Amino acid sequence: MKKLILMCLFFLVIGVFSQNAHALTYTITSYPGRPAWGGGAFLINGSIATYCLELSERITLGVPYIGTIDDFATQGGGLSSAKGGGPVSAPGQDFLDYWSEWLVAKYINHSVANADRMKDFQNALWYIEGELSALPTVLDTNYYALVSAANPTENIPWIRVLNLYAYNDLGQLIDKQSVIITPEPGTLLLLGAGLLGLGFLVRRRLN
Repeated sequence: MKKLILMCLFFLVIGVFSQNAHALTYTITSYPGRPAWGGGAFLINGSIATYCLELSERITLGVPYIGTIDDFATQGGGLSSAKGGGPVSAPGQDFLDYWSEWLVAKYINHSVANADRMKDFQNALWYIEGELSALPTVLDTNYYALVSAANPTENIPWIRVLNLYAYNDLGQLIDKQSVIITPEPGTLLLLGAGLLGLGFLVRRRLN
């Protein structure tokens, strides 16, 4: 009976969090070897590589943020990205460009090999998303040229946006940033809830 109750509780928790991307906390830290600048690469909760979407927004590293998983960056929008296609952005809904999704899916692991690649990758994303008017000088790898040559035109549904928020005691928004996430959203939800590995823990204790 104890085993049944614990396993039911575990699946209930997973079900709740997989349907609700709100009120979970995430902490952003520097990826090892990240250059001292305003862009990525970063780590979500110490394990998932990510990059910024919004150039003008800032985030404090090492501080827990409330996070929501969406198809777009909130409080961005209104920018003309559409380098490769995707839903039309509007104020409050800055949708990911298909080219950004492709780059993340294909090259995010390649990009974190050194500081110059991190800068090149971040700048390519910002340029694709309309955050930069021109592509900065390439230091190592021209990620924009790679995606331009491939010219992807389809959505990659498992590439999503993690919108992060921080509020003061008065409930006023004081800090905000949007980053790209690459795993299945359910995985990140469990990570944000501190539940990743709970199944293994329950099983071990029952054994």
